[in-house]
Amino acid sequence: MDNNAAINAQNIFGLASPEYYEPVSKLELDQVFIELLKEMVPPQWNLIRGDIWVHAQSPLDKPPRPQGFKIHVSTTPLHVQRILEIIVPILVNKNIEFKIAGDESILFLLNSKQQSRGSSGKFMTIYPPSEEVFIDVIENLYQNTKNEPFEGPYILSDNRYKESNILFYRYGGINPPDKLTIEGTRDSYLISPDGEHVLDQRLPYFNLPAWVVDPFKKVSQDNDDNSTLLKSRYRIEGVLSFSNSGGVYHGIDTFTNQSVIIKEARPHTNFWRIEDKIWDATYLLKREYKTLVQLESLSFIPDPIDFFQEWEHSFLVEQRVDGIRFDSFWTQEDVILAPYIRDIKSFNTFIPKFREIALRLIAMVQEIHAKNVILGDLSPNNILINNDTLEMYFIDFESGLLPGDDSEIMKYALHWGTPGFMSQNREGQESLKPKDDFYSLAMVLYSCVISVNNIFEINNKPLMFFIDKLVDLGLPIEVSSAITHLMNNEVDKAKEALLQLRVGNTEMLANFHSSKVNENMIKSIASNVENTLERMVEYILSTTDCDRNDRLFPAHYSIFMTNPINVAYGASGTMLFLQEMMEELPDPIWDWVDKQPIDLQFYPPGFFVGLSGIAYTFLRCGQLEKGEEVMDMLYRSELLFEEPSIFLGVAGWGMVSLSYWKRTKKDIYLNMALKAGEHLLETAAYEEGLPYWEYQNDNRVHFGLGYGSSGIAYFLLLLFMETNRTEFKEYAEKALEFDLQQKMESEFGWQWTRYKDDTLLYPYWIHGSSGIGSIVIRFYSILGYEKYKDLACKIADDTFVKYAFIPSTFEGLAGIGEFMLDMYFYSGKTDYYEKAFDIAETILWFKIDTPKGTAYPGRWLTKTSTDYATGSAGIGLFFKRLLNPGPHIILDMY
Repeated sequence: MDNNAAINAQNIFGLASPEYYEPVSKLELDQVFIELLKEMVPPQWNLIRGDIWVHAQSPLDKPPRPQGFKIHVSTTPLHVQRILEIIVPILVNKNIEFKIAGDESILFLLNSKQQSRGSSGKFMTIYPPSEEVFIDVIENLYQNTKNEPFEGPYILSDNRYKESNILFYRYGGINPPDKLTIEGTRDSYLISPDGEHVLDQRLPYFNLPAWVVDPFKKVSQDNDDNSTLLKSRYRIEGVLSFSNSGGVYHGIDTFTNQSVIIKEARPHTNFWRIEDKIWDATYLLKREYKTLVQLESLSFIPDPIDFFQEWEHSFLVEQRVDGIRFDSFWTQEDVILAPYIRDIKSFNTFIPKFREIALRLIAMVQEIHAKNVILGDLSPNNILINNDTLEMYFIDFESGLLPGDDSEIMKYALHWGTPGFMSQNREGQESLKPKDDFYSLAMVLYSCVISVNNIFEINNKPLMFFIDKLVDLGLPIEVSSAITHLMNNEVDKAKEALLQLRVGNTEMLANFHSSKVNENMIKSIASNVENTLERMVEYILSTTDCDRNDRLFPAHYSIFMTNPINVAYGASGTMLFLQEMMEELPDPIWDWVDKQPIDLQFYPPGFFVGLSGIAYTFLRCGQLEKGEEVMDMLYRSELLFEEPSIFLGVAGWGMVSLSYWKRTKKDIYLNMALKAGEHLLETAAYEEGLPYWEYQNDNRVHFGLGYGSSGIAYFLLLLFMETNRTEFKEYAEKALEFDLQQKMESEFGWQWTRYKDDTLLYPYWIHGSSGIGSIVIRFYSILGYEKYKDLACKIADDTFVKYAFIPSTFEGLAGIGEFMLDMYFYSGKTDYYEKAFDIAETILWFKIDTPKGTAYPGRWLTKTSTDYATGSAGIGLFFKRLLNPGPHIILDMY
């Protein structure tokens, strides 16, 4: 899932509950749209809630056809009632089924900036039973709506019908067949005339299957033709980003040969409503242009060049400025502080830049206020910085408050902002004030030091808690003082604190703590961990819900896209933790598991999201018979050899097969493990004689434990240990060497990207150096070769950090902590045990104490999660192993 899709999913699954991720079906709908429908459809029609939609079903009870032309209706909230009054009677009269957005908030969501461009814009979907009916009814709807003042967003996936502002159509699945993917999700398919399954893609442009002809012979307008100039002047040269409300492009002003940024706004998207007024992306872009004009004399504001409309879209053209994203700047190796706070060199590079940047930002905000403008939304997302000169620019001014703005705009601006960077005191105000910008600036500076702003939406800790923890570790108190003064609108005091901040002053060095945790600290951390573990169990048990089928425990939203029992996000991972803590799981948990249908239709074979992980959980929890039933099932999966990795594929279920062989000595398990190993040898690709395997889902070569050659190498090594077949050992060593050769060397040592041509370096377990190092130290343990011990020590020393963005196992501190425990367990070096405790102390910072027990935030720090991958189950297993060092619950399953 790409970053935009992840943000969209987070938004959707974050709507229904302030505490957990939930499916949208759990969101309580406003009844206005439903009551309107009830008045318009006959009583024999059924109105059925389905996630974000309300379906209107005809009493004829005919099964919908699998595919065909569909009609989509777009609108804004102002026209909903009138559109329903016109369209619903026509559809009821013809017994044509349809669905509408559940309420106004859902309509806003469907048109929001983050919504997928291929599925956005729809208020209503109509399902004609045949192409003939489709042609007839869309014309009927057009004739009855063409003289109405209706407006709605252009639906990018569709063709517009004639000149209508609200009627669109596309060919796609209506009740389509779907197939399980290796990732545990489901894809919908169209069936071609010759019976071929063709993926039903929701693309951000009109696209017909090869065998389908547009009955209206309309050629889709191509708005992406870069060969033409916008306004006969501006040439688009590339795309910086796309969103549902429009693109952001870089290009050239052909009149001046100047590099420019071109921002696009699609009408009726990303709209906001205050009472009876609605503002959309076009209106907000126009406001941004006005704000730029108001501020154009300031050197840190991009010069406004033009604002115009072409076709139906609006465009803002502004000066292109040189800089990188502000948050990206603070994650660079020569700048970042929190992960390496136990290294005095990090202070020497961080402090002078922080001081200079903070003082400049304060001055910039003051200059903007002198122009009678309030920013409203100030976060790292709308600051660019030059990496060399530290020159900064503010960008994106949709929320700016201008002189003369009316009360409705003032109310709108109060609610527009980035979570984690807005003062909660805004809610009681009638309008934004300069102090609100300084509060946001304080949180921007907070994120420069330690990026945890999202957690304050769900955590009851004092706001300065994390900064105070870093002060205890040596962060100069002046940093904390400056942030606190800005929060309190004490700007001059903040500047005084920053001016007192110096590199190398004796007090700062005296406060600096070395990288060693002492014996008393370890005892204190251990006591805290022990108490926290008990409270974590309390929270999990108190939030267990045996009455629902989609999940048993609160988890990452991926559970709703996959299945409810998998190891990564489902019940199995949490059960593994509870089993370690309680020795025997409560009967209601097993009763719930027994009621869940586990089958090949919904469960892939892989370890972390599929059947082999569930089978291993059953084995670990003493349910051998249940586990063998699952193993028998997974061996019959059509997806068995779809992917090679531990996370999803052959290496994962191969390891579980070895685990079952060791327990039962049944030949089926060893034979299947051999099939897995032989398949991997047969399908390997090679680079300079070293084997690797491509991840079929994205056609990339991944590195690491979860998706890369390291994890596969480990399975092959275990297979060698069981069979003594030297080809498995040879491939294991070469596959591991392939990953080792992909290392990137820097000031902080060896690190790895997730896959070839990736730009991000990861120290984590599922991707990155912790996972690779965990495999290397096991190669040492099994083979006894000192070179692997030396390599593992080098990786561990380079990987250790005091802080990471999230506390979890897959991509957070707990996974790094597990690697440190591996190093201690297999090398005997106590300094790695101390480092594991040091990491555990930081993880304790993130805990959320509630009346129900202790929770931990999940992947984005915005909701609590109890799963293995992102939440408290994985963290709890690390804590439990920290107190009782031993084998890793998964990697040492065999």
